[in-house]
Amino acid sequence: MATVKDIILDDDLDLKIVNGDFVINESDQQSIELILNSFPGAWKEFPTCGIGIKQYQASSGQSLNLKRNISVQLEADGFKVNGVNVKPNNIDEFDCFLDVERP
Repeated sequence: MATVKDIILDDDLDLKIVNGDFVINESDQQSIELILNSFPGAWKEFPTCGIGIKQYQASSGQSLNLKRNISVQLEADGFKVNGVNVKPNNIDEFDCFLDVERP
């Protein structure tokens, strides 16, 4: 399994800086969260990247579309998707359980 490292963002999505330097660490979880939360068109270099999970919130019958979109987007980012499970946890949000890895 490959280890991917990148510049890490803090909880406010600002560059994380420690002792005046960018923090570089494993970034798979961060990449997944950014893909789930960003909308298509948010990334200038990759305009089709992003799921915009908020658009699925409070939408009934969209869990299959959301699962497919998650799989397609993560595979496009280089992940091997072994499984995606999406469950509404209340009327406005989803819990996503992802089984993914870097080949």
